[in-house]
Amino acid sequence: MLITSIFSTLLISLIFLFFIPGTEKNLLRIVGLSGSGLALVLSCILLVLFSCDVYYFQHIVTYKIDNSLLNLSFSFGLDGISIFFLF
Repeated sequence: MLITSIFSTLLISLIFLFFIPGTEKNLLRIVGLSGSGLALVLSCILLVLFSCDVYYFQHIVTYKIDNSLLNLSFSFGLDGISIFFLF
């Protein structure tokens, strides 16, 4: 759930940044910093909730795209090493 929130926060802020004209530098800074700041807060929450006592993946999220053309499935999870890459 938190991994999805982090990815969606960054994606939504990227989409907003795409449609802001380059002359609006202050608005670009505000949207960029607020999006990355929210992603940082969510990453800190995820780091606090991470348990170092287990040896398997935690916070596993699976995305599926099932239609007649594509049959895709993506799984994301965090282990002891990748938690610091997300943070």
